Amino acid sequence: MSFLDKLKTAAREAADGVVAGRRGGSAGALPFAQSAAGTMDDAWRALSGRPVIPGMAEPAGRQLRSIGLSTTQMGTWATPGDALQTTLTALSGSQNKILATVAGVLASQNPAAMPFGQLPGIGSINSVFGSGAAPAQSWQLQVSTDSEAFYFALGAAAFDELRRRSQYVLSAQDRLTRAQAVQGVAVGGETLSVSGAIWLAQHGAGHLDTLRRFGETLRPVTLTTGYGEQLGRWQIASIDDTQGALFRDGAPRKQTYSIEFTRYGEDYQDV
Repeated sequence: MSFLDKLKTAAREAADGVVAGRRGGSAGALPFAQSAAGTMDDAWRALSGRPVIPGMAEPAGRQLRSIGLSTTQMGTWATPGDALQTTLTALSGSQNKILATVAGVLASQNPAAMPFGQLPGIGSINSVFGSGAAPAQSWQLQVSTDSEAFYFALGAAAFDELRRRSQYVLSAQDRLTRAQAVQGVAVGGETLSVSGAIWLAQHGAGHLDTLRRFGETLRPVTLTTGYGEQLGRWQIASIDDTQGALFRDGAPRKQTYSIEFTRYGEDYQDV
């Protein structure tokens, strides 16, 4: 795998560690943190001694910030000196080396356009570790698979509204002359939907086609907000779009869309 592919894999592993940590604490997060640390070390080796392409900085910065935020969240379950803390320290060390290499090379290539300590798409490298007062990147929601990511962002498919609905299974028993007795029996499903409009250049940009391709794999995706919250894994349930303000050849100027995600069963085992 290439350097960026390794970063994407590490980001997914770290995000899965956050989800597992919410259920099992340090013990749940540890295997994923160890896997992410190993992948980050491999990514550093893939980058070491090779030229840094300017166009690589923005996607690398996004993945590094996602990893940094996941590391910060997993750190809340670690205790000083335990295996998880040691692993997270190693992971952060690899992040530091990669950040120093990418930011340093870009600064030397064009100091005026890219001051040291800054990366395109995320701003200050301090924000990679969740230490900034506000998130510096410009995307609203990241949808990531095992190998690639899609960003809801200005200039792409920015959404106007996000709606989240949680359900709980209740069992009701009728009682003579009294109100029903209700008992909670299970946690029900959860859905998250986003809606908005995309104003396209002539002949379109294919943003929704990327998400449809994700959905056609029938595999869960990981959702991460622009302010760093890991929402866990979800299935793409539906994608609706309406095309309007058409050009003469039928290509749309505007796509109004609605996308619904359904919570993936976190304890489900693939066999």
